[in-house]
Amino acid sequence: MDTILLITVVILTIAVIALIIIITIQQFNLINPSKCPLSKGNYGLQAGTKIVNSNGVLATLNTCGISGDLECVSQALTLAAATEYCISNFRVCDVFSYSNGVVSILDPKGSIINDNNYDLYFRQYPIN
Repeated sequence: MDTILLITVVILTIAVIALIIIITIQQFNLINPSKCPLSKGNYGLQAGTKIVNSNGVLATLNTCGISGDLECVSQALTLAAATEYCISNFRVCDVFSYSNGVVSILDPKGSIINDNNYDLYFRQYPIN
């Protein structure tokens, strides 16, 4: 009789522990796959897209320069130069486009649309 009681207690204990583990796992805040980084590195690429404002125009920010009121656009001969431009404007640059040697820091609140003439680069990690 004692053996059956011991076996029952062990089985119930294992079942309770398993239940606790299952409930704990289900309570984790899992990352939605759409929020995962687009690629390795500081910037994720979303090729063939651009961000436009409500008028359908490229949603370029006007918060650059010393006074913070200049359009955030610059010439960049390479993607590395475009990335450096974004880094130099780290307070406002969360996403930029690079097309035909021009980098534009964009408003991430705009609408993303397809356009094969543009590529978007999203900051994936904060700059310290």
